Amino acid sequence: MSVFVVDDNEMMRTLLRLTLLEEGYRYDGEASSTSSAVEQLRHCESDLVLLDVMMPNGNGLALLEWLKGHLPASMVLMVSAQRDRPTVEAALKLGANGFLIKPFSTQALLEAIGKLERQLAARR
Repeated sequence: MSVFVVDDNEMMRTLLRLTLLEEGYRYDGEASSTSSAVEQLRHCESDLVLLDVMMPNGNGLALLEWLKGHLPASMVLMVSAQRDRPTVEAALKLGANGFLIKPFSTQALLEAIGKLERQLAARR
C-alpha cells in the first residue's frame, strides 16, 4: 500500500514517515501545506492519504474535497487534533475513510491503516 502524508508539523511528518517505512509501506511523499499537496498529488495516485485538518494556506477539509474529486480511488485518513463533532462529521460527510485524533499511539495508527488496507483489498 502506498501512502502520502499531509501535515504542517515536521515532527509529525517524520514520525509518520518512519513508522510507515518501518512497517513496509511504500512512502509516496509528504507535504506541509495544501497547495504543496495538490501539486504533488497531481503526479501520483497514493492508495492512502494521511491528512491533517488544520493546515497553512488552506484547510485540510478543502483538500479532502479536492482529493475525493480528483483521486477518488485514494482513501483518506484524517489525522488531527481537531476533535470537535462538527469537524469530524464534516470530514466524514466529505468522504474521509476514517478519523484518527492526535495524539495517538503507533498501535492506533497501524490499526486504522490496517482497517483501510483491508477495505482497499476488498475493493480490488
